[in-house]
Amino acid sequence: MSLNLDIEKNGHYLFISASGIRRRRSLVSMARDVIDACAEHSVDTALVDISNLIGRLSIGDSYSIATKEFPKLNQLGIVKKVVIVDSGKNNERIQFFGRIARSFGINIQVFTDIEKAKKSMAFDEIYKS
Repeated sequence: MSLNLDIEKNGHYLFISASGIRRRRSLVSMARDVIDACAEHSVDTALVDISNLIGRLSIGDSYSIATKEFPKLNQLGIVKKVVIVDSGKNNERIQFFGRIARSFGINIQVFTDIEKAKKSMAFDEIYKS
């Protein structure tokens, strides 16, 4: 099963909500879809809610996506900032993913609270923690 994406333009960014089964291949495909949607809507920032995805990635898959897939996609220069929201049960894993992706130059923030994530969209600076 692939992921279903609901895409909505919200001011200067896209709000994307994903549902389906969390798999390495489907998450990489979703990242490409996010980039395509940003290009189509002429925005360079996306808030992606993956909290409704079913399942969990291995640490190895999380690391691979953050170190191999995201940097390739980042080179396209279309998306300047990504904010990801995941469920609290995945907090440790998504925080790990965010730290690794940032170490490879991706401007990414991760949250488990959708309201905090939405507030962060008001800021354009690069996230460094």
